[in-house]
Amino acid sequence: MTEQWSFDFDEGKRNRDHALQAVSSTDKAQDFDDRATPVILHLARTGEPFTTDDVWRILGPYDGERRVMGSTMRRLATKGLIQKTMSTRKSSMPACHARDKALWVGTSPTTTSCAKCGATLPNDDRRFRHKCWTEQGL
Repeated sequence: MTEQWSFDFDEGKRNRDHALQAVSSTDKAQDFDDRATPVILHLARTGEPFTTDDVWRILGPYDGERRVMGSTMRRLATKGLIQKTMSTRKSSMPACHARDKALWVGTSPTTTSCAKCGATLPNDDRRFRHKCWTEQGL
């Protein structure tokens, strides 16, 4: 019997959200998020577009579920700290088969949210005195 293909955009979004939730709900994923968030925010502050390849380049090897990067990027985008551009760059990671990857940029709102606890913070150097930043030793 031939499998029927489904072309349901809303079902695809639900499946994506379910997968991201499942991937990001482990302790290992939380550890990854704690490591990746400062790297992503650093790249965002440079003002230059970046891809997740750039984040992986800084983070180095990771032996967990690599899709957790999508969960972290989406969380930071939802908080308004980064945004996806309409441009892409070819991936240089062999596992990605030279596919197009989204270019991301940092945003410059007057306030920002703590990526860890969600607290509203001024978008200047004072945010680095926030307890979550000082706990991470940044």
